[in-house]
Amino acid sequence: QVSTVVCEDGAPAQLIPPLLAGCGLPHTDGSGHPLRYALHLGAVTGPQLRDSEVATRQGLRSGGHLWLVELGRARATRCVLALPDGSEFLTPQAGLTLSRGWLLQMLALLNPAAHRRELELLERRASAYRYVSSRPHCAIRPDGRGGWTVSSDRVDLLTRLNSASLAPGAPATLRDGDRLTLGDEGPTLKVRLLAEATGRAAP
Repeated sequence: QVSTVVCEDGAPAQLIPPLLAGCGLPHTDGSGHPLRYALHLGAVTGPQLRDSEVATRQGLRSGGHLWLVELGRARATRCVLALPDGSEFLTPQAGLTLSRGWLLQMLALLNPAAHRRELELLERRASAYRYVSSRPHCAIRPDGRGGWTVSSDRVDLLTRLNSASLAPGAPATLRDGDRLTLGDEGPTLKVRLLAEATGRAAP
């Protein structure tokens, strides 16, 4: 879940309540017990901010990204995807369907300068994103056993896992370090699998 929240500088204890409200995240679990969150800088795998020090003294800058990470959750494997420019995003726990339009929106959020360059390249038909249809291209889903799979029903545009083409309708297991290429000469996404407590939101 991604939200834009404007707030004053402060220590995590001051920042977390307005960020939870701005992102629409719960303060308590289903039993009414309070949920505990930490703030991570830049990405869900980024450094955790110290509770007693204001965020700008710990490297946060205006327009930067903070991740709200729920503490005390059971460890589970989560899937992080890196775009060709190096920007990373956490795949939702329920999975994700990828399309060119969605990837470009993520690029616009995570790296506006790279997004502008890709739009210029698209006008010249020189961007790797031109090979990915605006229709859903492939789906990344949890496999129910703690791992992740990728599958595609498309026959007109290939999805490559490392160097092998996916067979339509046949899910393939994702492993840490895998590379997904969407379409012929399309963008390549790097897969990272994290076995740790994970982020709930990125304001």
